[in-house]
Amino acid sequence: GSPGYSSEVLSIVNLCGAMGDAGWMEVGDAPVVSVHGTADETVPFGTGFVQLLGFSVSQVDGSWPVHLQAESLGLDHAITLLEGEGHVPHMSDAGAYDVTRAAVTSFTSRQVCPSYPDIPAYYDVDTPPAVGCLGDIVANGSVGVEDLLLLLSEFGCTAGCEGDLDGDGAVSVADVLALLGVFGTPCL
Repeated sequence: GSPGYSSEVLSIVNLCGAMGDAGWMEVGDAPVVSVHGTADETVPFGTGFVQLLGFSVSQVDGSWPVHLQAESLGLDHAITLLEGEGHVPHMSDAGAYDVTRAAVTSFTSRQVCPSYPDIPAYYDVDTPPAVGCLGDIVANGSVGVEDLLLLLSEFGCTAGCEGDLDGDGAVSVADVLALLGVFGTPCL
């Protein structure tokens, strides 16, 4: 690993993949995000055989059984279905690529930085939604004294306020408490 960063798996990204048996999954396993074409004839979307050069190689559980098992175990998970698409459509179709990229980004962003707000499952990848670290008003990568001072200088502001962290239109005690709740947090 890299100094200062954990080597623990944050999440699994499954693009049109499968595993031998979804029953191998256990409570406490890493979060998983899957994107899969529902008409995949190479790696099954459900339970079936992996096909290689027209031969059935091995029976596996594709993204759908993995999703169902993750759901039953209470694991953090997400699945995006590419209706009627075959194997790895993101490799040859710009629309499928955009959907795949957005699905993976929306899921993994909160794995990397839990304070990130949820991103919708689909967005235009060329103009992603604003994300950041709640409370990092001065945008220097952490929530610190500079942010608190700026918020306090705007206390009572009711229009166009950078310190309006809760989005209610005014800088108030609720915003101060929100900032203090994440004070000292680095924005990774």
